[in-house]
Amino acid sequence: MADRGRNLNLLNQTKLATQNNALYQLLKNLLTGGTGATGVTGSTGFTGSTGFTGATGPTGSTGRTGSTGPTGSTGSTGSTGSTGSTGITGAIGATGPTGSTGATGSTGSTGATGADGGGSGSTGPTGSTGLTGSTGPTGSTGPTGSTGPTGATGTTGTTGTANISSTAVGSEPGSPGTGDLDLYSNGFAIARYDGAAWQPWGPLYKFTKPVDGDFSWTNQGGASVDTTNGGIYLLVPAAAGQNLRIRKKSISANTRVELGFSPNIMGTTPQAGLLLRESGTGKLSTLAVAAGLGQFAIQHWASPTSAPTNDLVSINWTPNFAMLWFAAALSGSNILYYTSTDGQHWILVLTIAKTTQFTTAPDEWGFFINAGQVTFGPALTVASFKES
Repeated sequence: MADRGRNLNLLNQTKLATQNNALYQLLKNLLTGGTGATGVTGSTGFTGSTGFTGATGPTGSTGRTGSTGPTGSTGSTGSTGSTGSTGITGAIGATGPTGSTGATGSTGSTGATGADGGGSGSTGPTGSTGLTGSTGPTGSTGPTGSTGPTGATGTTGTTGTANISSTAVGSEPGSPGTGDLDLYSNGFAIARYDGAAWQPWGPLYKFTKPVDGDFSWTNQGGASVDTTNGGIYLLVPAAAGQNLRIRKKSISANTRVELGFSPNIMGTTPQAGLLLRESGTGKLSTLAVAAGLGQFAIQHWASPTSAPTNDLVSINWTPNFAMLWFAAALSGSNILYYTSTDGQHWILVLTIAKTTQFTTAPDEWGFFINAGQVTFGPALTVASFKES
């Protein structure tokens, strides 16, 4: 019995190892012998503990297809696709039936009257009035009527503005109105008509506007110009010794220059005024004022920093320092120097040969300042620079 139990145990292990039912049945028959008659069913024994799960057997063949499941609910409608291209135009349809006859047109105009058929017929009805004809041409102007009576005098208008003229002194406009002005072309005042006579106001000088852009520098150093308030304002820093700061331009075909300026110089050595220059040699001549000595001087120089040679020095000169007027004129082989108190009346102060001051002759002129001292920086304002 114990051997049989061992054989069955071996048989079960073989089944688990081989997973082959045919081999299992063969071994079972060899070990157990033929099957006997079925005995009485014994009572159910206790359920043994679950054995170890065997290895997964090979996949079986595919089973039959199951029946079709129920239809799912309808999905949501997809978005509309893009419009397809336009199809080919269809053939022209057949002609429709003829429309019904339109309404009868209005009656045409009456025809011309027929020839008399023997005896006049009764008068027909009066026709409608014809269109108005175009307007005929205007008739000629009739004779001028007699002059009517003079109307009443109107009220006096407001007083007009004063008239402004510019004439020479003594040639003021005739029949002026009160308040009229005359800017004298050859004087140093402005005249106003007071209702009885022309009365001068001044002094008021006639200037020729200087244009700073026409001038260039020689020996500028720290000098500067300003044209903000009109004219040309030249400012020179204080410096010891001779040092002419120069603004000059070409003489061209001119032969006379007139300079109107206001100096602001202090001390005994500063100078300011009119200048002539020979560009080829750098030689200079000056007509200048020196405030401290109460003098003006005409000098010539080899250069802006050389010592000058005096041609004319006037002591105790009493000019109008509010506005000085200097002039120079080229006349043949000479140079003529002038001073004035009003820019209209000139005094000739020196005539000198060109070759005394220059190698040949000047070809530039302008204005200058020579500081000549270290305390104050001198300045001048050029109000008028006239060439002719």
